[in-house]
Parts: sequence; structure tokens; C-alpha cells
Amino acid sequence: MSATLATVSYIGATILFILSLGGLSNPETSRRGNLYGM
Repeated sequence: MSATLATVSYIGATILFILSLGGLSNPETSRRGNLYGM
């Protein structure tokens, strides 16, 4: 795997992790937060 692909993958995972934490903070958006986390 190239270094660029690994970097892009880590950045994407970081963004999805932050979105999942934000989604889990509210019961109405918790399903979306779980979806982002998966």
C-alpha cells in the first residue's frame, strides 16, 4: 500500500470517527452516528 493511500485512509477514518461521536451525542441522531462509526 502506498503512503498516500494510507494517509488518505487515516484522514477519512478520522473524519468518520468525529462525525460518529457528534451523532451519538443526541438520541435523535444516534442512528446516523452509529452508521458513521461502522
